[in-house]
Amino acid sequence: MRATLLLVALAACRGEFTPMDEALERYRDGRAHLERGEPAQAAEAFAAAIRLDPTSTSLVAWHAHALAEAGDLEGAARVLSERAPSGTITPLMRYNRACYLARLGRAAEALDSLQRAVREDPALLEAARTDPDLAPLAAVPGFDAVVGPPPVLARMTGEEGAVLVGEPYDLVLEVAGPPAMRLDLTWTGPDQPGFEVRRIVDEVADGGRHRTLAFTLRAGTAGEGTLGPWRLGVAGEGAPGRSVDLPAVRWQVVAPPGVPAVAPLDRAVGSGFWCPAEVLAGRAVPSAGSWLGRLLVVHAPSDRVEVDPDAIAGSPLVLEVRDEDQVRTTARAWPWVPGATHARVRVRRGPETVLDTVVRAGLPATGG
Repeated sequence: MRATLLLVALAACRGEFTPMDEALERYRDGRAHLERGEPAQAAEAFAAAIRLDPTSTSLVAWHAHALAEAGDLEGAARVLSERAPSGTITPLMRYNRACYLARLGRAAEALDSLQRAVREDPALLEAARTDPDLAPLAAVPGFDAVVGPPPVLARMTGEEGAVLVGEPYDLVLEVAGPPAMRLDLTWTGPDQPGFEVRRIVDEVADGGRHRTLAFTLRAGTAGEGTLGPWRLGVAGEGAPGRSVDLPAVRWQVVAPPGVPAVAPLDRAVGSGFWCPAEVLAGRAVPSAGSWLGRLLVVHAPSDRVEVDPDAIAGSPLVLEVRDEDQVRTTARAWPWVPGATHARVRVRRGPETVLDTVVRAGLPATGG
């Protein structure tokens, strides 16, 4: 008897549902299917919701998203066209349609849809410059005119807290910008005699859109101060060069009791310093020359390097370029012995000698 009453009550309640109520139920079904990884079923639920409420642009957008997740990019682009049941196309819907068309290789249509989207809502420009779905449009004439050059975001951070005299101090530069970025980092502040660079690693990712330069410095003087400020020049494929001023980074170095407050340094960092990645740029073949008053040898990671030992002194500054976590290029920069005029450099790759040259002290870097 109770079961019969319950069925009657449910039937009565269902009879009071409006099409909007039904549309909401189908929308909830669609979201649940998406969360379970069932995009095809989600698309069917959203389509049913649209038939019940054809005025909702949100339902149309969800329907397109589900179709795209199910691999039906053609269908996703179609439901976001002017023929959508709602009869209304929002800037975000145009933007999403551009993404689907770009992934389909229909560049001209995608660019037109994108242009209309950002014209109606300029806030979409920032996403358009870095959206991977729109990457196929980057080489299409007119794309830069629509979205403008990608923004450059950069920050320089230093070691948190105090470090000990003679210990490493980490300085990290993170940059996001145009593809295949070329960087030019210049120290614009007063000289800081308390540090020297021991190692620099340049990590390149996302087609050159992101670069992280990690500088390992050696702290040579106890005290407090700043490193920098800096000026970062950035250029990339199809993007005009721009510069970003980066503030100085504060540092603190302490000397424990009984430890000298000053440690010997080979060469202090300061004015004249610039981004080492540009020294290595394009040097897939071994090369040797002079950089920042040091003997620089660029080579592949597995190469064996032989340098005239009477011409160099101390530990080399190590530079390393990584692309998607793979080491591509390595270099070492040794301090010259005082009074040295030249050094002979050999780079061997297995049994083969790939570089045999004489480098004169103070001359610019040369190709192999």
